[in-house]
Amino acid sequence: VECPEVDRIYMHTYDRDSNLWVGTSGGLWLITRQVSLFDHIDRKSEVVTFFRDDKHRVWVVSTDNRIQIHDATMNPLGYLSPDGRIVKDDTVFPYPVHSIKQDRRGNILMAARESGLLILQPKNDGNQFKIRQLKANATNPEYPDFDNIYEIHIDRQGTLWVGGQYDKLNIARPDSTGSYIFSNASTGLSKVQGKIPESVRSFLELKEDILLIFSENGLYCCNTRFNYLQEKIPFRKIDTPQFPASVAALCSDNKGLVWGVTNRSVFSYDPIKKIINHYPPSSTKEVRHFSVNPFFVLNDSCIMKGCREGWIQ
Repeated sequence: VECPEVDRIYMHTYDRDSNLWVGTSGGLWLITRQVSLFDHIDRKSEVVTFFRDDKHRVWVVSTDNRIQIHDATMNPLGYLSPDGRIVKDDTVFPYPVHSIKQDRRGNILMAARESGLLILQPKNDGNQFKIRQLKANATNPEYPDFDNIYEIHIDRQGTLWVGGQYDKLNIARPDSTGSYIFSNASTGLSKVQGKIPESVRSFLELKEDILLIFSENGLYCCNTRFNYLQEKIPFRKIDTPQFPASVAALCSDNKGLVWGVTNRSVFSYDPIKKIINHYPPSSTKEVRHFSVNPFFVLNDSCIMKGCREGWIQ
């Protein structure tokens, strides 16, 4: 394991899980056997989201608009520059990115909040990208009618789901060239069964081709196997008394547990036993401030979550 270089080590301690915490002049470091890497958890700003690309690089997005890229063992490779290059110098990306996904062609898609949808097309060896921005454009009907994007998802069928923070849900599938075209005809949402989710916060795709959609007007499910030009898209609202009303992010682990987050706790839900556990327990007076940003599954035994102080795992 590559060890950080620091001038001074002030103290160290083991926790009950045999993790070693080290206080240094370069911040607080965690050495853990579970994932075999060093994590610098004392960061400059809140971590918004994580993303792993097809080259196993991990992208870490912060609220100060910095996008730092790490290799598979979390060693820093550089920052994403405004012109789409990975550079060594500390660089601010000009768009407020909230979520990142990658499609089958290797294109990286970013939900850029009030800046619309960013599509990064890889060039050369994959260390440089051509950036295309899609947002509302009254003079071009092929552009989407949304401005403030909160979350995106690409399902197993290749459909792109775009959830606006203040707008209704949008969908599109790529054409033969891989380009996503958004218009009233191609979104398919002119033909729906049920109410369309509004102000979408998160998506969670299950193994049965069922997509869970958390939105301001409730939790919805939709089957992703449909012909969006011929069939009506069925949305069904789910009654979820066991979930807090303020749930903002979801993910699932390899044991079938569903993980969620509120502004005060992280929780796990067992859909078979119908049991929900909060961390810390909701009965305690301890106050944590968890961000509403997405989870990131690093491996089979580690889930990472952005918080005000950086990330927790």
